[in-house]
Amino acid sequence: EINDKIKEIDDKISNYQNRLKTNKDISKQLKIVEEILSASKTINDFNEETFNNLVEKIIVGEVDEDGNVYPNTINFILKVGSSYQYEINDDKTVSFRTTNMSNVAQSSTGNIYGIYDLSGGAWEYVMGNMSKSAGSYVYNLNYGDGIFKYSASTAKYIDTYAYGTSYKDQTAYNRARLGDATGEVVVSSGTAWNNDYAYFVSSSYPWFPRGGYYSVGSIAGVFSFSVSNGVSYGYASARAALIVY
Repeated sequence: EINDKIKEIDDKISNYQNRLKTNKDISKQLKIVEEILSASKTINDFNEETFNNLVEKIIVGEVDEDGNVYPNTINFILKVGSSYQYEINDDKTVSFRTTNMSNVAQSSTGNIYGIYDLSGGAWEYVMGNMSKSAGSYVYNLNYGDGIFKYSASTAKYIDTYAYGTSYKDQTAYNRARLGDATGEVVVSSGTAWNNDYAYFVSSSYPWFPRGGYYSVGSIAGVFSFSVSNGVSYGYASARAALIVY
C-alpha cells in the first residue's frame, strides 16, 4: 500500500513537471509571437499549433464610433488579452496601427505573462462545508440559500470537513484535507503563506470563502481562506471550476 502511495505521488509530480514545461514552452512561444506582431516582422514559418494556443480570434474590418467603415484592418486578439491591429494600405503594404495591453499592471509580473487577480476583488465561496455535528458528516446549510441540495448523488461536488469549534489554532487546522491548500499553507495562528488569511470553518461559520475582499489589503491572496455562514454578500462571489487530473 505504501509503494502504491509513493507511485501515485511520483506520478503526480511527473504530471506537474510536464505541465510546467508545457507552460514555459507556451510562454516562450507567446513572447516570440508578441515580438513578431509588435515589430511587424515577416513570419517565414507558420506553426498552426502555436497559433491556436495563443490566438483567441481574428477580426477583419471594423466600424468606429462615428460609423466609419475600415474594411482593410485586421485585429489579432491573443488569449492573454493583448490585441494587435494592422491596416492594409492601398499599395498593399501593411501598417501596424495600435497595440492594446489591457490590465497588464494587475498581473503578478507587471506584464502580460503574469498571473492576474492574485489578491482577488471579492471573497469567493467554494464547496467546502463543515459538518453540523460531531461524528458522521451532516450537511450544514446554516444561513445559506439552499440552492445546492445535498444528497448521495451530489455529495461528490462538496468537500466535507469534521465538526469543530475553533478556527485558528492547530486543532482547527488538523481538520484540513491534504491538498486543499488550507492546513499545509498555515505558518502561524490565523496566517497562511504570503501573510494571507487563515481562518478555518467552525461551528458558527461552516462555509469556506477564499481569496479575499479587496479592502482587506495584504491579507488577501491566493492562499487566503476564511469562514462564512453561507449568506450572500455584496463582497462575496463564486465561480465554477473543473479540475481534471
